[in-house]
Amino acid sequence: MIGMIDPHLNIFPTSSIAKTNGNSEMDVPVKRRSRPYYFRRCKEKRKSFTSIESLPCELLFDILVHLPAEDIYNGAMLVCRKWYNMIRTHDFIHAHLQHSTPGIVLHNSYNKMTRFMTMREGRIELSKYSYTISAYDGWDSCNGLILEYYLYGGPRRFHIINLATKQIFEIPHFPRQETIDHWWSIAYSAASNQYKVVRTYKLNKVDKLSYCDIVTVGVDKSWRRVCIQHLSPESRLLLRRESVTTEGFVHYMHRFDNNHVLTLNVETETITEYAIPKDLGEKSRRCLSTGKSLSAFAKCKGEIYCEVWEMKSETGEWTKMYEIDLFAHKSKLEELYGGKGIGSERFVPMGWLKYHEVVIFRFTYPARFHIAYNVRTHEIDWFELASDDSDEFKFHTNSLVGLVSL
Repeated sequence: MIGMIDPHLNIFPTSSIAKTNGNSEMDVPVKRRSRPYYFRRCKEKRKSFTSIESLPCELLFDILVHLPAEDIYNGAMLVCRKWYNMIRTHDFIHAHLQHSTPGIVLHNSYNKMTRFMTMREGRIELSKYSYTISAYDGWDSCNGLILEYYLYGGPRRFHIINLATKQIFEIPHFPRQETIDHWWSIAYSAASNQYKVVRTYKLNKVDKLSYCDIVTVGVDKSWRRVCIQHLSPESRLLLRRESVTTEGFVHYMHRFDNNHVLTLNVETETITEYAIPKDLGEKSRRCLSTGKSLSAFAKCKGEIYCEVWEMKSETGEWTKMYEIDLFAHKSKLEELYGGKGIGSERFVPMGWLKYHEVVIFRFTYPARFHIAYNVRTHEIDWFELASDDSDEFKFHTNSLVGLVSL
């Protein structure tokens, strides 16, 4: 079984502390020494402290890069100037991102709670952020950065925030206020080491066409139009669908209709239309990000079975990866669902906690029940979250991105 913890409990149990009656000198005989022992203890402490200070920079780098982003920002950076300067380098921030454990950020706009779910050593860990995402929908995540909108004395505007460091970065104001938004996305271009924000929209309620604009964070002061003239009117309708961000790309695909996916390369700022395999196109689909690639879950109505497909963003090539058959666990799932019949439409894939190993599903109602499914062993485990309300969720990694600049 997959190791689980109760998300309502503190995952770091209090250490047991030996207690005395306050009269330890009477309970434990004290032997006189010519040289007080505390001198040795102080000497050992000084030696230990000195050895830490004398660590080679390469070894110190390797130790610090494995710490959680919050611990580094709130603790390690404050130890000394040497650590501070090392942590604020682009090399350290990039290495820390590569070593960070990815997971799922869950945002519930009803109870004003933003949480992070991840998996370490076979156990699911759930933690709560002190910052709450303000947007109900239309927010996105990339490399630890959250793109969200906020309302301040007028139309909603967007900014970027790092949930671990709470640093906020503004993006240029979008000039066309009368337009109707579809989706906002944020993606990272590794080639240029830049983050870009993408917006899809239509000009008014009766407009049948959709448009796509893009801006480079920290560089551009205005938005520019992405060329979509090569797309058919039918394909341009996909820009109205929910976007999914992977490494360097933003994808748009309908859950039921249309047998194509639109993929925006944020480095070249070009949109390519890829065909969906026939076996995948005939089923209800939900797309999720694995971080590097696009993962599509194809479900058949009435069955507790789904197929997992993966698309390479660079080529549009699809590969069938897994078949998830929950029939062997049907009785347990129906028990969780209140004794009612259950089909694939009753549970929704939330994301990969560990790609190629564990994926999380949640019930449509009651939404507090979640299933962890191991695609290798075909085992399941279930757990509850504190709310019946539905959470919005995205692939996420806690990071130090933005600590220097974007």
